[in-house]
Amino acid sequence: MLAWWMRYLQEKAIGEVLQYADCKILDVGCATGNLILKLRKRVGGWLFGTDISPEMIKKAQIKLSGLAKVKLDIADAEKLPYRGNTFDYVISTTALHHFPNPFLAVKEMSRVLKKAGKLVIIDTNLFLPALNYLARLIGPGFVKMYTKKEFKRLFEMGGVLLVKQKRVGLFAILNVAVKTR
Repeated sequence: MLAWWMRYLQEKAIGEVLQYADCKILDVGCATGNLILKLRKRVGGWLFGTDISPEMIKKAQIKLSGLAKVKLDIADAEKLPYRGNTFDYVISTTALHHFPNPFLAVKEMSRVLKKAGKLVIIDTNLFLPALNYLARLIGPGFVKMYTKKEFKRLFEMGGVLLVKQKRVGLFAILNVAVKTR
């Protein structure tokens, strides 16, 4: 069931990608590369993925081997190994709740975006404090789930303008921001 939910959220993120020809896209927290695999079918440009876990990157490399214009890097979301103003899109699906310092992660994602580039973050939100508490107890690497207000503040502090925010199903929030400077 979880795999179905992840695919659904990834499709929602991909739906925010309007340039399909020759854009550069970064997937932060790419895990085993499923989002990149889906994007490869629609985007002709370069696709990049980062994950802090060497094991996840190894699995993604196997899954994505043979695909053109794909580059994977072991990297912390708070210290991305790319120059500023590089990507048309930065996407992160169900990863932000694992980041110890989400402000630094959003700021770093903003840094690598081109001006007018889009930051798309979909993350889990169980909307009840008791469920969020339970997730912290049982979820490996779980740090915190964010409310709509908290997402908005993270984006403002990170240097991007939130242009779209909506609940996706019962358990996630889709956020789309644009880099304005």
